[in-house]
Amino acid sequence: MTNLEPVKILLSEAVRDETIPGGVVFVGRGEETLLAEAAGARRLVPTPQPMEGGTIFDLASLTKPVVTATLAMRLVEDGRLGLGDPVSQYVEAFGAYGHEGATVRDLLTHSAGLMPWKDYGANPPIVAEDRQARLEAVVADICLSPRAARPGERFIYSDLGFILLGYILEKLSGLSMDEMAEEMIFRPAGMTGACFNPAGAVREDCAATEVVNGAPLQGIVHDENARYLGGVAGHAGLFARAGDLARLCAMMLRFGQGESGRVLSEATVRAMTSPQSRHPGQQRGLGWDIASDYSPQVRGDLFPGRRFASLGGFGHSGFTGTSMWIDPPSGAWVVLLTNVVHPSRNRSGLAGLRRRVANVVAAALVEEKAWGRRVVRRSEVLTGREAQRRDGWSALRGKRVGLLVNHTAMDRQGVHIVDELGGADGVEVVRLFAPEHGSRGVVDQKFNDGVDERSGLPIVSLYGGRQAPEAEHLADLDALVFDIQDAGVRFYTYTATMVLAMRAAREAGVEMIVLDRPNLLRTDRVEGPVLDKPCDAAHRPANLAEYHQLPVVHGMTAGELAGYANAEYEIGADLRVVRCEGYGRDLWYDQTGLPWVDPSPSLRTLKAAVLYPAVGMMERCRLSVGRGTDTPFEVFGAPWMDGVALARRLNEFEPAGVSFVPVGFTPRGWVYEGERCGGCYVCLLDREAFEPVRTGIIIAQAIHTLWPQEFGIEAMGGLLGDRAAVKRLAQLEPVDDIVAGWQDEMDAYLDRRGRHLLY
Repeated sequence: MTNLEPVKILLSEAVRDETIPGGVVFVGRGEETLLAEAAGARRLVPTPQPMEGGTIFDLASLTKPVVTATLAMRLVEDGRLGLGDPVSQYVEAFGAYGHEGATVRDLLTHSAGLMPWKDYGANPPIVAEDRQARLEAVVADICLSPRAARPGERFIYSDLGFILLGYILEKLSGLSMDEMAEEMIFRPAGMTGACFNPAGAVREDCAATEVVNGAPLQGIVHDENARYLGGVAGHAGLFARAGDLARLCAMMLRFGQGESGRVLSEATVRAMTSPQSRHPGQQRGLGWDIASDYSPQVRGDLFPGRRFASLGGFGHSGFTGTSMWIDPPSGAWVVLLTNVVHPSRNRSGLAGLRRRVANVVAAALVEEKAWGRRVVRRSEVLTGREAQRRDGWSALRGKRVGLLVNHTAMDRQGVHIVDELGGADGVEVVRLFAPEHGSRGVVDQKFNDGVDERSGLPIVSLYGGRQAPEAEHLADLDALVFDIQDAGVRFYTYTATMVLAMRAAREAGVEMIVLDRPNLLRTDRVEGPVLDKPCDAAHRPANLAEYHQLPVVHGMTAGELAGYANAEYEIGADLRVVRCEGYGRDLWYDQTGLPWVDPSPSLRTLKAAVLYPAVGMMERCRLSVGRGTDTPFEVFGAPWMDGVALARRLNEFEPAGVSFVPVGFTPRGWVYEGERCGGCYVCLLDREAFEPVRTGIIIAQAIHTLWPQEFGIEAMGGLLGDRAAVKRLAQLEPVDDIVAGWQDEMDAYLDRRGRHLLY
């Protein structure tokens, strides 16, 4: 049973020990609030007032992620703001005074090199009453202030950066931030108590903060700079109840869907809560903290870190004593609001309280979903072939068929489809068609037509002088059947062969039947750029690995891809996809109950399949990707490479879900055959967190940085699929900027893909 009683005790003890005057803590999982507790006083002087669950708090820096970052991303979604845009594009003076190179993303991740803080309340740049005039004067002063570091050089938590960002948002929208927040965040999210500048009797419901000029600030913003700016600023000024933040947590866990409308798109939520900063070791999302020096006291010791989560935990804290943490893998969240700065700024003991509360919540709610013992969903999946067998081969009965198959066309008893259909009533198998690696999956080079030794059937090679069946091969067929295991990666060639066969079948008037199979990878994951140079107008690819205009990890089964291609490539084949049964998009292959069969000679484990998009994209460079070793795609290296230096550099970036160990190996074939290579072994710590394409380009850029002449980074353009991005990598542009440049194409692809999903 969930035991959150210790949270109540911790809050009461903090009040008793005068660590805080009072506080409110809400704890939940998903949309359910499991604990709502208040203790102590919302005001001590001049007369005490009790703390209540509905007390409104000055949230201080929680304003940054909850309001400013969210509004910024709404403008990104609308096309009015770009993360990679230079700040000087919106504030011309910013670039004129030595801040050139800083981007909007840098402001959101505290990477712009700005000073942390200046006291404009004590040293106002102007004394005008008008808020807009004050804001413009503050922005002008920020532009004139010397930078503390070069953009992207290091993490410097900066209120000034968010003041500047708030100014940009108001300039672009024509609305003040409080007006924007009400329309775009508070109303659709159901945050009815959230506001800037509480008015009238509502102020009595607010937790008091510091005593200023003999009276406590109650309903008046504590932050001096926000107060100077009329209570509305990008870095502070938000007031809200714990219940409002509980609704925000639920909204984020629903990937942007609020109680009364959508606040953000799913893609935006994923971007905001993924590492976006340029500097290793200080992971910040867009507005949210992930794993910086500030996060441990809010996350505690037991919530999994970013490395051990699919969509990792994120949160933030505020100076007045407020904090929140959300852990998507478990669905748990905790909101802790205190008025620790009342009546003075004695904040000793606050960090310990935050940490202990987070630990109790994590122990109660994360449970066995913690990284080492994650509960996984399992299912007993029937392949399309097995479903057809159960149904008496209804799709094939009475037909003369050709089989486009390889060694993966096995059932769970290890029986190949060729052998089974040879004895099936009413089905006549005429010939076989073999893709790359041949009908038995053991050939690592181009091959000619032949004969299948077991069945005696003729084999037509589709990986030699031809890439698709010719008219004579289809003239005596009623149907062409595809049953091959795919890896879910654009440059894995079997689905290119499938689609070329579909075109040939359409021309010959032959039905195309795809017996679907689960993907090796989860099909709810999509990553990477859409291929920039697909096949030519005659649909002839330069090579099969550069055929599909899809992202690197495309998130479709072979059957779904067939339907996608038939419509989006305007093929118009007579296509029938026999669906799997019991399959879900969140399943890895080892959760399907199906036996493993090596999909190709160098793809021998599910781990290798998970790493394949990252390591495989570099295969055309002067690099061994482990072919010819016992661990292909789990190691990479070259004779000129220092594995120790590379592993050290890569681990500094802490790519999600993996780490790197220096190794030496000697390939028995392929690139650098017989030569001793230095390199890295990839430790897959958490496949749920792993981002293969992002990790692959981090690896490529690191190698290019250390050995630019030897590596040949330009050769990876065809497999990555974005040749312009490879040039940017070679120029050492930030990986996050490059990844962000794929978002528009990704969004358009996801819309197209959504029309063809079967599961």
